Amino acid sequence: MKPAIRFFAPALAMLWLGSATAQTAPRAEGIFSAVVENDSFGPSDSHYTHGMLLSYLHERNEEPRWLKALHRYLPLQPAAGLDGQPDVRTEFSLGQSIFTPVDIASRTPDAHDRPYAGWLNLSAGVIVTNGNLQERLALGVGIVGPASQGETVQTNWHHLIGATHPAGWDYQLHDEPTLELIYERMWRTDKTALGPLQQQWMWHGGAALGNAWTYANAGATFRFGSIPDDYGVPRIGPALPGSGYFRPGNGLYGFAGFDARWVLRNIFLDGNSFRDSPSVTKRNLVGDLQVGAVWMLSRWRLTLTHVWRSKEFHWQTKSDTFDALSASFLF
Repeated sequence: MKPAIRFFAPALAMLWLGSATAQTAPRAEGIFSAVVENDSFGPSDSHYTHGMLLSYLHERNEEPRWLKALHRYLPLQPAAGLDGQPDVRTEFSLGQSIFTPVDIASRTPDAHDRPYAGWLNLSAGVIVTNGNLQERLALGVGIVGPASQGETVQTNWHHLIGATHPAGWDYQLHDEPTLELIYERMWRTDKTALGPLQQQWMWHGGAALGNAWTYANAGATFRFGSIPDDYGVPRIGPALPGSGYFRPGNGLYGFAGFDARWVLRNIFLDGNSFRDSPSVTKRNLVGDLQVGAVWMLSRWRLTLTHVWRSKEFHWQTKSDTFDALSASFLF
C-alpha cells in the first residue's frame, strides 16, 4: 500500500462510518464543489503552483452523529429556519497543494528560493448559517513530503503537456503528518440597489492553528450584480474564505476582495518541524487581492477568480499571481 493511502485509510474509514450513522429521514440538498488553482497564466511555474480541492457539504441537518454537537462550540448559535430547524451542515474535503521554486529545471534548487513541497490533506468540519452570518469550524489532517504525491502529479502533468521537467524534487520537504484547526466567520450586509443591479459587502475573520499553518486573518469582499444567496466562492486555504453553501437560483455577479494574514507558522517556508530540511525566512504579513465573477444557473455555480499574493519570504523578488476555477452543484 502506498504511504499516502496507508496514511489516509483510517481517516477515510472514520468518515464513511460517520456518514453511515447519519439520520435516514428525508434529506435536504447536499452540495458538491471542485476547485482547481494554478499559476499557468502567470509569468512562471513557481511558488504556489497548483492546488486541487474536492468538498462535499452535507445535507442540511443530516450531519453524522459524531459531528452533530460540534456547532455548540461555535460562538454563533443558529436561528431556526422556515421549518423550525437550524441550518447546520457538515463538510468533508480532500485537497492537494504543490509548491516549487522559480527555477524548476535545476537539479539543485536555489537555497534562497521556496523549497519543493507537496501537501495532501483531508478535513471535516461544521458550517452554521444564521441569516447574514456564517461560521465554519474544521479539523484537518494531512501529510507533507513524498507521501503527498506532489512530485508524481507535477512530473506526470508536465510530461503530458510538454512543459519543463521539474528536476529538483529530490530536495523536497520530508514526510511529516500535519494537524490543524481552522475557524472562519463571515458576515454580510443586506443587498442594496446599485442602479439596476445589486451591491453587497462581506466581511471575514478567522484563524488556523497547527504545524502546517498558524495564522490569523481578516478582510472584506465587495459584490455587485445579480447576487443570489451565497457566502462567496470556495477557495483553497489559506485564502479569502468562501463557502460551498448556496441556494438554487439564477444570477451573475462580480466581486473584488482582500485578505491580510499574520503568519506565525508556514511549514512550506519554515521547513519540517523536527528534521533539517530546506527553508527560507518567511514574511509574517501576507496579503491577497482577488477579483472574479460568479455565474449561477439553477443548481450550478461556476466561478473564475484571479489572485495577486504579496511576497511570502524575504528573498522573493516579486509577488505571485494565479487563477482559481470552481464548480459547485446542488443535488
